[in-house]
Amino acid sequence: MAKIRIFAKRPTPLTDQNIVTINNFTSEFDVDIFKQVDDGTPELLKRLTLTPASTPPPPPPTGNKDRFGMPFLHPTKPSGFFYEMSDDPRNDQAMDHVDTEFTVAGGVITMKPNGPTSFGVGRNIRKFKDSFGGCKMDMKAVARRGFAAFEDDVRDLEYKVLMSVKGIGDHGISISVCTGHHDSNASFDFKGEKVCCQGCAYMFNIDSQTKPMKMRFEKEQWHVNYVTSPEGWFTHKDVSAKLDGAGFVGIGICRYNKTVDDNPEHDHVILEAYVNPNPETNPDNWIMVKKIEDFTGHGWGDKGDYCPNAAKDQALTWSNAQNRLKTNSKQGSIDFKAISFREITA
Repeated sequence: MAKIRIFAKRPTPLTDQNIVTINNFTSEFDVDIFKQVDDGTPELLKRLTLTPASTPPPPPPTGNKDRFGMPFLHPTKPSGFFYEMSDDPRNDQAMDHVDTEFTVAGGVITMKPNGPTSFGVGRNIRKFKDSFGGCKMDMKAVARRGFAAFEDDVRDLEYKVLMSVKGIGDHGISISVCTGHHDSNASFDFKGEKVCCQGCAYMFNIDSQTKPMKMRFEKEQWHVNYVTSPEGWFTHKDVSAKLDGAGFVGIGICRYNKTVDDNPEHDHVILEAYVNPNPETNPDNWIMVKKIEDFTGHGWGDKGDYCPNAAKDQALTWSNAQNRLKTNSKQGSIDFKAISFREITA
């Protein structure tokens, strides 16, 4: 995909400059608009994706349930992005990395884990190369801008899946949101650790072997540095089964920002975790098992400042291109179906 970069130099406003005209294009273009900050380095202002007129936008959802009969937990954002897994998910443009560890049949994705194994969904996941800055992503700049890769990546979201876990041992399963590449090869050395800042994420993690099911929120401050939320591990009175061997169980996460003032760097992040213990017989039975709030200064994590311009407990207030399902197991299998990913108004 072609890319055009435009630099706005003071004092002439960018809007007064006739810089470039693109007509009759047949493939997508990314247009990155930068400004020069005080130290002379470019800072991204906006990324525009120009799509040929012949490419129709995805249809908006109708009603209050997805195609699998699962209810919407939050209202849909008007004209927001909405992805529902098809019966042929390898060809879904909003899904990627269903590769050699996976088989697909009958609308079910089967993962045969081999160490850290994952796949993901996202509006721009197939054209994603790197978050801005890559492993040295400037978190203050990203927080101010509101996105780490593409301006139309989904930030406020509802992400649900039905999964059947079989014999993966004591490794759990996680559903993570708003993350970039977890690239150890491109990481940099800091205080004796290898750091990749674009790999930051919020995660809902489920222990596959405990009964009743133990769950927690984690923050990956950078790859690889996981911190359990201050609430720690938790259970819920209506979720008694062990995940491994329970058949299909519904797992979901909602993530959205709460505005506190006019500075987007001060936004809070709300995380909600959901489980449906019996989605095939009771698709409406989505239970919110925990709701928490994160903000810079809350104390969740103490190594965020290993990344450029970040606080020790930096809240991850921005969007990013990938939203992943992952396990570290090297055995067993996990079946996934009925994946939906929707932009919400909360």
